[in-house]
Amino acid sequence: MSSSSATVREEAQYWLLRMSSGEAGVEDEKALEAWLARSEQHRRQFIELQQLWQELDHLPESAWLESEVAAPKLRPWLPLALAASLAAVMLTATLLWQNLSGLPSPASQWHYATQIAEHRSVSLEDGSALELGARSRLSVEFDADQRRVLLQGGEVFFDVVQDRQRPFLIDVGVGTVRVLGTAFSIHRQGDQITVAVLRGQVAVSRGSHEESLSAGQRLKLSQTELYRLEDYQLDQIASWREGRRVFRDSPLAEVVADLNRYSPVPILIADTRLASQRVTGAFDNFADVPAVLEAIELSLPARVTRTSERVLLGAP
Repeated sequence: MSSSSATVREEAQYWLLRMSSGEAGVEDEKALEAWLARSEQHRRQFIELQQLWQELDHLPESAWLESEVAAPKLRPWLPLALAASLAAVMLTATLLWQNLSGLPSPASQWHYATQIAEHRSVSLEDGSALELGARSRLSVEFDADQRRVLLQGGEVFFDVVQDRQRPFLIDVGVGTVRVLGTAFSIHRQGDQITVAVLRGQVAVSRGSHEESLSAGQRLKLSQTELYRLEDYQLDQIASWREGRRVFRDSPLAEVVADLNRYSPVPILIADTRLASQRVTGAFDNFADVPAVLEAIELSLPARVTRTSERVLLGAP
C-alpha cells in the first residue's frame, strides 16, 4: 500500500469514528460528503472499513453506506451508545486491515478532532502533550521504529518527549516536520503550513529542501515553496492557546480563514479585492468573533454585513 493509500485509509478511519461519536453536526456531514465525492478511492476505502467492522459484529447494517450507490449519500449515523464500542474496536480493525494487506501492524493508533471554538489537550502514550486549537483534526500512530502524526487541518501545539530511537514525524500534506524533543506549533490551512518553534529544534522538509528551525523561528510551507518568516518573540508563539492571536502583515483571507474556526456561521469575503488587504495587529480574545470583525471594519476599507446564515465582508 502506498503512503497515499495509507493516508486515505487513516482519513476514512477518522471519518467513521467522527461520525459515530455522537458529536458530529451538519458541517461534519457536509465535509464527509465532500471527502467521499473527491475520489473513488476515498469512497472505496470508507466502505471497505465499514464492511470490515461489520464482519467483526460491532455495527448493525443500518449504519453502513450503500456500496452500490454511486453518489455519496449518507445513511443515518450510529447512536452515541455504539460510539464507545466502535472506538474500542478501532485498533483491532486497524491490525486486521494491516495484516490482510501484508503490512506490519502499528502498535497504537488514535484520532482526535475539535469543533468550532473548541480547544482540547491530549496526552500521548510516550508522555508527549498536544493541544488542539479550534476545528483541528489529526491522527497519531506509534510503532517500534517511529512516532507519526498526520495533521489534516487546524492548529496544534506539540510538546514532544525526546526518544532518539523513535523519531517524531508530522505529515502536513505538502511536507514533513521531524523532531526529537521540543515544543512548537503548527498551523495548517489547506496546503498552507506555518511552523513556529518555542523550544528546541525541528527540521521541516519539502521534497529535497530542508530547513532547521530553533526557538523563536518560523517558516511557511506550501506545495510550491518553503521559506523563513520574521522571527517571533517566544511569548507570541502559540499565543492562541491563551486565546490571543497575533498577525503580522497577513492577508485578510488568512485572518478570515482562522476566524471561521471560531464562528458559528461562515464568514465570507464578498469583494475579492479585500482578500489581499494586509492585516497587522494583536487580538486578545480572538474567539470574540463580533469584536474581531468590528476591528477589521475599523482598520480596513471593509464593511461587515450580517445575516442569520453568514457574515459578508465587502467594500464600504
